[in-house]
Amino acid sequence: MKKNKFIIGLLIAAQTVGFSSCSDWLELSPENTIPLSEYWKSKEDVQSALTGCYMSLRSNSNYMLLWGEIRADMLMPNKLDNDWNLIRRGEVASSNKFCNWNGFYTCINNCNLLLDNSVKAHENDESFTEALLHEYQAQAFAIRSLCYFNLVRTFGDVPFPRTGYINNAQELSMAKTSGTEILTQVAADLQQVVDDFWIPTRYSLTDAAQNKGYMTRYAAQALLADIYLWLERYQECADICLEIINSGQYALMPIDKAFDVTTEGDTVFYAAPFSVGEYFDAVYVEGNSVESIFELQFDRENLNSFYNTFVSGTCTMVPNTEHLVDYFLPTETEGFERTWVDARESMSSKMGTAWKWAAPNYDATTTRSSADMENNHIIYRLAQVYLMRAEALCQLGIAQNSQELLAEALALVEVIRERAGATETTALEVTGEIDGKALEAHILEEEAREFMYEGKRWFDVIRNAKRNNYANANYLTQIVPYSVITDKSFSVQVKYKDPNSWYMPLPESNIKTNSLLKQNPFYDTEKK
Repeated sequence: MKKNKFIIGLLIAAQTVGFSSCSDWLELSPENTIPLSEYWKSKEDVQSALTGCYMSLRSNSNYMLLWGEIRADMLMPNKLDNDWNLIRRGEVASSNKFCNWNGFYTCINNCNLLLDNSVKAHENDESFTEALLHEYQAQAFAIRSLCYFNLVRTFGDVPFPRTGYINNAQELSMAKTSGTEILTQVAADLQQVVDDFWIPTRYSLTDAAQNKGYMTRYAAQALLADIYLWLERYQECADICLEIINSGQYALMPIDKAFDVTTEGDTVFYAAPFSVGEYFDAVYVEGNSVESIFELQFDRENLNSFYNTFVSGTCTMVPNTEHLVDYFLPTETEGFERTWVDARESMSSKMGTAWKWAAPNYDATTTRSSADMENNHIIYRLAQVYLMRAEALCQLGIAQNSQELLAEALALVEVIRERAGATETTALEVTGEIDGKALEAHILEEEAREFMYEGKRWFDVIRNAKRNNYANANYLTQIVPYSVITDKSFSVQVKYKDPNSWYMPLPESNIKTNSLLKQNPFYDTEKK
């Protein structure tokens, strides 16, 4: 059973102050809140506000994951969900329930209020040190940055408020800001936090939930590396990833190898099933493993919201098994009576479910109950840092025509593949020099294998497709046959010729209530 002290602490602290909600565009007048004049007087007030930021981020876990998967090829519908069905038909409307950013702007506003007002508490409370003030502010910067990163990757250009709103009397209408401009500023915020050492490397010597559940220096760096990769600032991404890898704070969870000897006397190694189970349970069931960098924390009292999405008998999403087996996780048969498979194959699906979310443990014969959905949502783990650095080095190698950089990138991928016992069927064939574009595609495939159902796939595909001014649209069109209803494949491929279609339409309700907000031009029916 997971420890629940971390989440209980969040709940107790959050109950001391009200936090704003956004049912319309930044409708920010919460009920039953402490008057502003009575708040921001002590470090405890700021700590409670920071707790609210974490809680509102956690409440967005479902959207954070779904936005990274619903338009991609790793999952498919299990039942008729009209909104998702429309997405799979390429008919995404601004009224679609998945086009909802209100929770993220609530979280952003909570962070902005903390950043706007925490100095007041520092001035009023002599025990509130400048170091602790910076620590709280740094976490708010990081949480806000993660929200904006998800919004930009999903919607493209979005509003960019950097101050908090406390009542509806304030002017709330706001135009869009370029997604690139937003992420450039967000990266500058995070870089300052990291460079000035405002944020701790850890919060506890013994409690992993604190070190994985709060934003640490390395969690902020992982997010920053991810943003730099999106912005095509490859050297900065590679350098940050190397610092995380060399920090000594994290390690790849091992998967031991077993072996058989063939009749010809050859020794063949493969992932040992007991070790695969230990890895799976540590990373996806218990959570907060040595490999984890940042996770949204859940427990018995605070369950995640994925039961109806991934687990129930009428769950919305199930693995796209045929595609996974045929393309990402093909079996490999040696010349004797055994079929060799990637260790991640047994983690991908079981009992018709996405096993990472459905399993109470690796060897279970039943899925989780709705009252047992306490598994954490992993945002960053060390394997992603390895693959982000590999991707960055690959792009540097292509740009500089450097076999040395390409070889280093491939070696990082091989670390992840070796851990999983990946089969030769999915290996990159290298005869002579490494082909940079082939390695680029290989890394994208490896990301799919490693992070299936973790909310990464659509963003990974789009990041590669948009590279060099949207020059690699083939990465996106390649997944269309597996992510779109068959009779709509051609029409969706035509739509994807316009990169604006790669992003979701801005929410209809917010367009109506924000006079300055203009729709993504691909979905602007008034202009068509």
